[in-house]
Amino acid sequence: MELAVRYYKEAASLGHPGASVNLSNCYDSGEGVMSDKSRVFELDTFAANLGHPIAINNLGCCYLFGKVMCKCIISGVLLYHRVNSQHTHL
Repeated sequence: MELAVRYYKEAASLGHPGASVNLSNCYDSGEGVMSDKSRVFELDTFAANLGHPIAINNLGCCYLFGKVMCKCIISGVLLYHRVNSQHTHL
């Protein structure tokens, strides 16, 4: 897993949104890295700003369930609406 994390970090640093989401999942679960919820939020925000649908969904979860910051149900619902209106396959 450490090798995968290394490649995710490299690709994320080059601006790849999918790698950012994968790296975010590692930080969320603590697989291959120490768990770091603020890094999860940072990586998902980056990828969401590039339009990555899974990142937008993950960011909505961060807001709805209060990961990293205080809960903000309105922001969470707006993000869910955004991803569902753009990507009906999720």
